[in-house]
Amino acid sequence: MRDEREHFHLFEGHGWVAFDRAIKSAEEFDLGRPIDRWRRDRRHLHGRSLPGGYDPNSASFVRLYGQSSDASL
Repeated sequence: MRDEREHFHLFEGHGWVAFDRAIKSAEEFDLGRPIDRWRRDRRHLHGRSLPGGYDPNSASFVRLYGQSSDASL
């Protein structure tokens, strides 16, 4: 990856998972964290990830936004 800077979909997917798990843990253990902000950030990542990060033709998430290459490749 020594070419131009690229925005990888995978990192936003990981960010969504991190917020999702943090929210669930904070709710389960009553940790008193900024859950409302985390929910907003989770919604933002989810809303951004699915429209540009999923290719219904290949039924897979893409490596980079706007491409059709499978992220697992």
